[in-house]
Amino acid sequence: HEAKDGDESSDEEGEDLELDDETFPVVKVFQCSKEAWQDVGVGRVFIQCSNDSPHAPPELLVVNVAKDSDECIMRVPVFEEDVYRVDQPTLLMWREPTLDDDQVALSFVKSHCCAKVLEVLHVIQKKLRETSDDFKTVSSFKERLPIPNVANLPRIQNLLNSIENRFHKERLAEAMMADGYLDKLMDLIDACADLEGDELCGVAYNTALSVVMLGEPSLIEKLFSDELVFKLVAALQSNPWALRTCQADHVAYLKEAEKQCAQPVPVPSDVREKVLLNFRLKYVKDHLLLSSLDDTAFQTFSSVISYNNLEILTTLQHDPDFMKTLFERLGKETDVSLIESLARLLRETCELSRVLGPDPSRVIFYAELQQHGVLPVITKLFQYVDNHNIMLSATDVLHNMLQFAPKETRSFMLHTDSEKDKKRSLLRAVVVAMLGSREPGVREQLCDIIKGVIDTELESLAKWDKRDDLLDMLYEKHMVMLTKPLGEPADNEHSAALQNAIVDILTFCVEKHSYRIKYYVLGNNILRKTMGLLQSPFRYVSLGVVRFLRAIVKKRDEFYIRHMDQYEILEPLLRTFKENGNRYNMLNSAIIDFFNVLLLQNDHILIKATVEKHWDYVKDVSYVNVFDAIKNKYEKRKEFQEQSGRIPTDTADQVGTDVEDHVFDEEEDDEEEANTRSNADDGSRLGEGLRPIRSVDEDEDTDKVVGVRITPKHKRKAVGIKIQIGGDAVAAHSAKSSTSSSSSSSSGTHAGSNGLAGKKRRRDEDDTGEDADRSKRVKSTEAAE
Repeated sequence: HEAKDGDESSDEEGEDLELDDETFPVVKVFQCSKEAWQDVGVGRVFIQCSNDSPHAPPELLVVNVAKDSDECIMRVPVFEEDVYRVDQPTLLMWREPTLDDDQVALSFVKSHCCAKVLEVLHVIQKKLRETSDDFKTVSSFKERLPIPNVANLPRIQNLLNSIENRFHKERLAEAMMADGYLDKLMDLIDACADLEGDELCGVAYNTALSVVMLGEPSLIEKLFSDELVFKLVAALQSNPWALRTCQADHVAYLKEAEKQCAQPVPVPSDVREKVLLNFRLKYVKDHLLLSSLDDTAFQTFSSVISYNNLEILTTLQHDPDFMKTLFERLGKETDVSLIESLARLLRETCELSRVLGPDPSRVIFYAELQQHGVLPVITKLFQYVDNHNIMLSATDVLHNMLQFAPKETRSFMLHTDSEKDKKRSLLRAVVVAMLGSREPGVREQLCDIIKGVIDTELESLAKWDKRDDLLDMLYEKHMVMLTKPLGEPADNEHSAALQNAIVDILTFCVEKHSYRIKYYVLGNNILRKTMGLLQSPFRYVSLGVVRFLRAIVKKRDEFYIRHMDQYEILEPLLRTFKENGNRYNMLNSAIIDFFNVLLLQNDHILIKATVEKHWDYVKDVSYVNVFDAIKNKYEKRKEFQEQSGRIPTDTADQVGTDVEDHVFDEEEDDEEEANTRSNADDGSRLGEGLRPIRSVDEDEDTDKVVGVRITPKHKRKAVGIKIQIGGDAVAAHSAKSSTSSSSSSSSGTHAGSNGLAGKKRRRDEDDTGEDADRSKRVKSTEAAE
């Protein structure tokens, strides 16, 4: 300690704690009020400690503008509570215990200065707690606890409710658990809860609730032990303000449930105790305290449950006898009821692994399960299709295995599928279970599992070299069995839901796979089978079919498109749209969206099929413009074909090819023209800039030909040419060649005059007009496409 020289109040108020130079570190002060941080200022911090006088002022944390300045930026007491924390190496923060919204932060220049100030604060806090009556020892709280009797119950309740500090609550909980005080108090509360009268029941309920609301983990574990849990539940269910008609005998239910707690595999006694403790905590929290717990008590319940789960899982994971016995009995047992209990135990063990988080510990846990033989056990469990509990347990465990052991699980599927015994195939067992299960929840889970298995684009499978083998196995051995129900009539909701799940899997395959699903759909007539589902009385099945078609069209695959046109797949879709009428529902919107996609994809084949073959279904639709847009696109394309006569097919790819050929021909012409110019005689430039001749008859009498090129007949076009012979200019028009080469002829000649300048000007004008015509034709073709 060091007194400040020249400060008259330093002897009276106390001494300044030396923090070296670093004695008075420079800090920047921030204050947060209503979620907004404000910069208060920059100064030097020091801590003013009281001397040993009982009348001395409390310890203060002071920030002055300068070391010797009296101008104060901040002056706050040092709190006894544990509120100081270092959020960053140079940032010290705290919140005043009485003001939850106000926070203060000191930003230091150097990290060791921040650590030094925090160390000094901890020393002062220890001194304050040693000298404070509230923080002496547990014995100080024992002296303040009233004797547990009926008359003192209100006083006990007020004492419990008046403690707000976390450190105080911890000392009070220790005092209550010492010398049997908590046992005596719970006996008294239980006796009051059994008596008739709302007043005593209300006092018992409020006191029991106040004990729970202390939120101390050690106290909670004591309250839910075998000795006190039923007394606590009896007091909490005696709430006089609850509806009498809604009250149940929770004590009787807990006792009966614990009696029925089976142990298909023996577990250590400490594990059984923690399992019962978690069961009691969850039950009381969800049924008796759901509307009464504050955040602190709720967090305490959750942390105790999580900690117990972690200890349970750790004990079972490292118990070789438990794991060995569990999987041996699952593999050999034939009693269905016992298999159900064992499967449920396996499922709950896997659920406990959630406390491990996404870190490698969880991956290691499932790797150990795989070594113990969990996958063959799951294959066996899927044989009990009619048992809902067994199926639910098997699907949950397999889902976790696919997530945390993806390569090992799929490798096992490949290995077992190659064996002769089909019962050992895990993927086949999953498919059979999905087709045979009548539980909607289980069926949806199995559908998700199949999609997860065949999703080879997962990041976890990036380096797995057997992805193609897995897909080959699916399409060669299991897809036919999986899609067989599509062609069967759906006379009940179970069949309809199954067909919808199958269509969902097919949609997933179209989006994720390429040639395998395409060949399977085209080779097995899947599209026509799925279109039959549009007449299903269950609308969600029809929506699934529309989603399937939409996924196919978005692939922009010509094989799919031609198949849809050949078998008139759009006809049942448009018929369903017309039968649905003008009702604004999901089916109506889904079909309109499908044709919107068709329009955006600019698929001429399906657009033509819609207008020419199925227009009667939509000709009266006026509340959306998508069908009018489809017809306009069809008419413009047809008009362009009639005018140009250059597009022999209806596919966009072939149209694009024709345009490319036309452009490449022009580029070749330009190149040859450039070559002709470069090879011409420098002394005679009369033929410069002339277009090359595309065809010349064999018997045509010409003295001189410039740039002759023979063009195939199917590419010959009507072009204007100009040939310079000697000193005269001859203009000729070569008609488009027919199948016979003798059909070409000259259209006439004219004599040039006015010298070389006039000839050159006319030649340039003709070439410019020819280029403009050719450019116009190309642009028209591109615009039509």
